[in-house]
Amino acid sequence: MRFIRLAAMGLSCAITPQVFAVDCEQAHQGASEIAACEEYGFKLADAELNRVYQELEQAVARQRPEMESAVQQAQQLWVSFRDAQCSVETWDMSGEAYTILLNQCQTRLTEQRTAYLQNMQNTDAEEVSQSAASTGPAWFVVLGSFKMNDKGLKAANKLADSMRSALDDDSIIMGESSFYKGFAEGLYVVLKGPFSEQNDAKSWLKIPTVKKQVPDAYVKQAQAQMGMD
Repeated sequence: MRFIRLAAMGLSCAITPQVFAVDCEQAHQGASEIAACEEYGFKLADAELNRVYQELEQAVARQRPEMESAVQQAQQLWVSFRDAQCSVETWDMSGEAYTILLNQCQTRLTEQRTAYLQNMQNTDAEEVSQSAASTGPAWFVVLGSFKMNDKGLKAANKLADSMRSALDDDSIIMGESSFYKGFAEGLYVVLKGPFSEQNDAKSWLKIPTVKKQVPDAYVKQAQAQMGMD
């Protein structure tokens, strides 16, 4: 069971100002206890995201220092996107209901972002490039492409995060087109892949959620060249 101490966290409680424990897995709770547990859950998720992001930032600084500022900018824009998205989802809420739903939204998006950054960190760029060089071009589903500016970066992150959420798939890629031979340069691209067979990419493209949310998505052959000179 997960317990939290409300007063120790600086959270208010209508029952008593004393320090007391709340069982966050209890089936029947009052609104104030639920709100406190959801806020606590978001704080844990946010702390884990910060830890993973700092590890990734350090790895990028060592291996791809030219990308360090882009990684930082992407994270800042993602935080802005998360806060704006959760504001939209709770626009008609107030009181404890607002606190509960806001923290649920923030926790959900934060956990998705953490999984995505962990996936980035666990991908060895040199291994990827060597694999791509040995196997040749592969197939990707292109979900969107955007100019490399602040507006484009925000739009690419928004699309990637929304598709990861809709498909429960953290392998959706958002990166620079220069990482892939076969794409025009100067773009942020949102991709699913690589697929070894064109038919596999086409089959994924036919997933109802993909067809509904990104009707203009298409299949393209390209070759990953991350880590290459």
